[in-house]
Amino acid sequence: MNDKDQYFKVKQERKEYLGERYFKFNFNSEKVVQVCLTAGDVKKGKSNTFGVYLVHKMTLFSNYLAPNYIEPCTRKEYERQFKKVVQLLG
Repeated sequence: MNDKDQYFKVKQERKEYLGERYFKFNFNSEKVVQVCLTAGDVKKGKSNTFGVYLVHKMTLFSNYLAPNYIEPCTRKEYERQFKKVVQLLG
């Protein structure tokens, strides 16, 4: 954990298309932790994977942040969803 970590979630109005996703981002890292609870609309070129995995920070910027599809969330909310996914995978 780092005090420079930032947490985001997909906005409610984009969940049908993008699914329920949470992100932990730090400017000092090239990778972003993505927590995917639901995949949303299944399309080519978009990850449709339930789970926790790493994506490049440019993926976060170009696919989620630039088009304004995500909003900040609390660390507590992110960690609750992270633990939920890990428990379901275990």
